[in-house]
Amino acid sequence: MRPLSREKRLVIALADALGGVLVRLANQFGAAVTEGPQGVANILVLELWGMGDIVLATPALAALRARYPKARIVLLAKPHANDLLKGSHWVDEIIAYDFPWTSFAGKYRVWRYKCRELLALIRRLRRERFDLAICARGDVRNNVLMYLAQAKRRVGFAYAGGGCFLTEVVAPDREHPHRVDAWRILLSSLGLTLNNFGPILQVTNEERCLAKARLQEWEIRADDLLVGIHPGARIAVRRWELEKFAKVGELLLEQVGAKVVVFCDEQGYGADIPMRQRPVFFRGSLREMMALIQCCHLLVCNDSGPMHLATGVGTRIVGIFGPTLPALFGPYGSGHRVVIQDGFPCRPCFDRCIYDQPYCLTTITVDEVLLVIEGEIARIRRSRLLETGLKQETSM
Repeated sequence: MRPLSREKRLVIALADALGGVLVRLANQFGAAVTEGPQGVANILVLELWGMGDIVLATPALAALRARYPKARIVLLAKPHANDLLKGSHWVDEIIAYDFPWTSFAGKYRVWRYKCRELLALIRRLRRERFDLAICARGDVRNNVLMYLAQAKRRVGFAYAGGGCFLTEVVAPDREHPHRVDAWRILLSSLGLTLNNFGPILQVTNEERCLAKARLQEWEIRADDLLVGIHPGARIAVRRWELEKFAKVGELLLEQVGAKVVVFCDEQGYGADIPMRQRPVFFRGSLREMMALIQCCHLLVCNDSGPMHLATGVGTRIVGIFGPTLPALFGPYGSGHRVVIQDGFPCRPCFDRCIYDQPYCLTTITVDEVLLVIEGEIARIRRSRLLETGLKQETSM
């Protein structure tokens, strides 16, 4: 849960007061949306934000499918969810829509909102007649959306407002504020049994084979230590300097003896990384990137969507954090490391730095990052030696 500014708390309080009046009026005049029967045949899941947020919601989608194998599960999300969830079979349909309030800039410019499209979407959701709608965001706008969809049960958080639009308000666990834990707490309130609850993405056998063939073309062998570097991030203040990533890459190539793949984003960021010894560059589709990241022993990156992709495909991460809180959005699970500078009370800053540069990020040195990387590489090598020894014992 991100801390709310005073201004946002006032806006939320006003929205709750007005929303409560509107809901009571709707109930009085027969337009109430009340809790339905216990049977759950049609489920709506909301995750309207970024690529990483979809990855962090995957354990919830898998748990819902396991609990309700015959139910129809619909995910309302941005278009990238189609690529991310390909082959998972957790959802029956993805309704793709890019909601304007989820953008990083101009979200409060109401004239940008396409009202006809939004009304058409709401009418479509109503026709679905959902038995259950859930959202772990705790956002008043999402709660309103579930209400407008007329789902019989609407379960979510209300720490950012909108509790009057829900049939069941779940209390957040402030000791476990991570996005994955928010989904876990939400589903636990519905009585679901949750085991091995962590992000998971499906990579097909065909995609793995294509990734391995690509590595062979790059003369990267199966026994090489492969480190991926993704220097990009959608938000500029989350990007550690490209020159520092370049220095890390050079040291990995020259001193550690690793093979390095630099992942460029859709705009080509990273392709001009200033390295003396040129690494391998990759710029391709999201699914191709997922398969190649799974082939890496380690991914060095910023706080970004690809960081969460790596957790989903089981690759270790060294994540470099600046303005955001790892407790909320860090790489989930064991085997991952975060590099972050303490002593910045302005964190989190909602990606709008109040200084001339994000010093929380720019003051992180190459040596600090490399020290963490070397520790992870040592663990990887020990693990590989152990695996080799076990295979030799088995074959004897």
